[in-house]
Amino acid sequence: MLEKQKTKRKLLLITYYFPPVKSIGSVRNFNIAQHFLPFFESVSILTTSNRNVLPTENFPTSQFHVYEAATYDYRTAKNKKAIGEKKTHFSEELKSNIFVKSAIKLIDSFPFNLILGEGGFKYIRSGYRKYKKEIHEKGITHIHSSYRPYADHFIAYLIKRKFPTIHWTADMRDLHVDLSVNNVFLKPFQHWCNKKILSKANVVTTVSAGLAQHLKRYNDNVFVLRNGIQLPENEVEKNKFEKFSIAYTGSLFRDKRDPSLLFEVLKELINAGDIKQNELDIIYAGKDAAKWNSFLKVHQLTDCATIHGMVSRSKALSIQNNCHLNVLLTYTSKELKGNITGKFYEYLSSTNPILLMINGPRDIEFENIMNDLNAGMVTYNNEKEQLKSFVLSAYQEWKSTGDVASTINLEKIENYKWDQLIQTLANHISINTCTKSLA
Repeated sequence: MLEKQKTKRKLLLITYYFPPVKSIGSVRNFNIAQHFLPFFESVSILTTSNRNVLPTENFPTSQFHVYEAATYDYRTAKNKKAIGEKKTHFSEELKSNIFVKSAIKLIDSFPFNLILGEGGFKYIRSGYRKYKKEIHEKGITHIHSSYRPYADHFIAYLIKRKFPTIHWTADMRDLHVDLSVNNVFLKPFQHWCNKKILSKANVVTTVSAGLAQHLKRYNDNVFVLRNGIQLPENEVEKNKFEKFSIAYTGSLFRDKRDPSLLFEVLKELINAGDIKQNELDIIYAGKDAAKWNSFLKVHQLTDCATIHGMVSRSKALSIQNNCHLNVLLTYTSKELKGNITGKFYEYLSSTNPILLMINGPRDIEFENIMNDLNAGMVTYNNEKEQLKSFVLSAYQEWKSTGDVASTINLEKIENYKWDQLIQTLANHISINTCTKSLA
């Protein structure tokens, strides 16, 4: 009889953002949980009760034992009072308000991020108590917490202090102290708090080498766990849009993610007669439709644009699959490189060419990934002529063939799949898959 070897390894993910909550963070956390299943006897989730009031998206989560920590934070209050569409995040227009900007900066700073931020004091207290009373007795050996919010790490920190033999992985999707933006008060104090908490983790994971070098000030053991891709088992039939379609499905961020150069190039190509305006469709889907539309108006491109606003994940993936170019906007600074968003890996899954527009100094890490996969073009905000040449070439290919051919190296893309990435993390923390043997 086949009988599973009892490794007695059990994992708990502490994650505010987990399905069905609609968020790119939920997607990363779900994939980590999903692909860790072969390595643990069980995988459980400690998440927020806000999953009942925040916008949701369907994911298959029945394989996990989910515990809810009672939560009352500003998202609870906002969405309970909402009439009509509920929102996970705030628009850039609202964030630009000076009072809102100051409030966000405050609730992102210690100690207010633990009291007033996402999750907040009630979530931390409830989560820690639930762990001590209900979850610890299940024999948890490993915990994995996810930022943001910081409340997840703080719950894990409290657990690690109480039960020091537990292995703790602290995942940092973003930097808490943004080196490009004045996003917190008293930065030296914020760094001290980060070191105090994260130094207790056995390993800190993050999405790029660029972020990893900054996290090493808090913990010597930093491991790059990139976001991964999940290619469909069977080839997805694409119904390409009729017009030459350039799509961006994501958010804007202050003045850091700016499509202006692309719009300037498109307008010049239209004025020169190189692109017919009635054959062009600039597609946007995301929470910042109003700001995107303002960029279109400046360049007189509203007549050749489609704006969807917030859409379901399946709708966003459909747009990415059926357009001809996927635009990715990101930014760098002298101090910060490796700002590689989860959206990039969604785009890779579509296999359509990617136009990566980086606002700031060169990002060699991101360039190397794009070049390694032959995924499209990398351009900076001072490379107007190169951008114009790329867009015109893609348009001319579409005119002659009805599509823009994918150049992505499908053999190398295997290295970016979730199962491969989680295997490398498992090797790093010295765990193997739970195997079966003859009794």
